[in-house]
Amino acid sequence: MHYFSRSTCSNSAITVGFMVIIGLLMTVPAVAQESINTVEQATQLTNKTCPVTTDEAVDPQQWIDYQGKRVYFCCQMCKRKFERNPETYLPNLPQFADAAMDTHGEHDHTAIAEAGPHTDALQQRDENSEEAAEHDHSAHKNGSDQGGLAKLISWLGKSHPPSVHFPIALLISAAVAELLLMVTGRSLFESAARFCVWLGSISTLGAVTLGWFFAGFRLSDPDWIMTVHRWLGTGVGFLAILILALCIAADRPGVQQKRWKLWYRLTLFTGAVAVAANGFFGGAMIYGLNHYAW
Repeated sequence: MHYFSRSTCSNSAITVGFMVIIGLLMTVPAVAQESINTVEQATQLTNKTCPVTTDEAVDPQQWIDYQGKRVYFCCQMCKRKFERNPETYLPNLPQFADAAMDTHGEHDHTAIAEAGPHTDALQQRDENSEEAAEHDHSAHKNGSDQGGLAKLISWLGKSHPPSVHFPIALLISAAVAELLLMVTGRSLFESAARFCVWLGSISTLGAVTLGWFFAGFRLSDPDWIMTVHRWLGTGVGFLAILILALCIAADRPGVQQKRWKLWYRLTLFTGAVAVAANGFFGGAMIYGLNHYAW
């Protein structure tokens, strides 16, 4: 066990508080801007229904700019379907009604006629694959048609997006504090790292659980980004438990303490990278993979 003086504990508390506040405040501008954008978009929707799943109302936060015009979707999966083949869905968009009619009128069917039965077979296969991969919009329902436990789970799942900020900020802060401890040897960074590991590990488990509530209980998703985000996040949850266990073992004096500390640090740095990567995939579901393109 480690014993610290009152001044050391005070300095550690100040350091921990400062690191946590900085980590959380970094998310405030993005959240505030997102809220402002949502209000602005809600008042000027160019299409009220999704062009891909035409019986679904759009989500003002799901949009792209196509040919200088904004297009809204009900979810990120529909958005990516549109990006892969936008001309297919243009007739469903009022802002592209004229362009869609012109394109359809000028379309040349000669290549299809020359391809013959093989092309027909490919088209039929694509249509069947599209139907088989049709995504489930149950996660977007408001829960009014659910009851009991299912409704509670759906409601709790809505807390997943804001909850992920805590494990991202805390685990990365723990890794930074541990790195500063290795460089400076100051005990206050050790206390800061331990605090962030404890709180970060607990918040990670909470965020992972809420993530499954939010996305539904399934092993795979029609959208590969969602599948990666789901299982990478679940892996980070198990990794957080391992980090906490190794942190406790590294604090116990003994002949194996140095070995436990080495494994603890390697696991912590790996966890910090993994939680940051999973945060990127979470954002990519809304803003796309090229959101940070220069």
